[in-house]
Amino acid sequence: MRGAEVAAAALALSAAPAFLLMAVIARAPAPGVCGGMPGGTWGGMAPMYLLMAAVHAGAWLRLASGRGGGRC
Repeated sequence: MRGAEVAAAALALSAAPAFLLMAVIARAPAPGVCGGMPGGTWGGMAPMYLLMAAVHAGAWLRLASGRGGGRC
């Protein structure tokens, strides 16, 4: 693989974990900011980040199946 292909594969594999981490961070309550608001902590940006993680999981699925190098 050339350098650009390696970079593209690394970027494709890093997207899903990054979005998953952002969903966990977005779910964490911010003390003093939204702590008194009614409703669950799954509001706001967390569902969108989980959806993006699912969309970008294809690179990991291809890697696990042995069919590709993580490219989207």
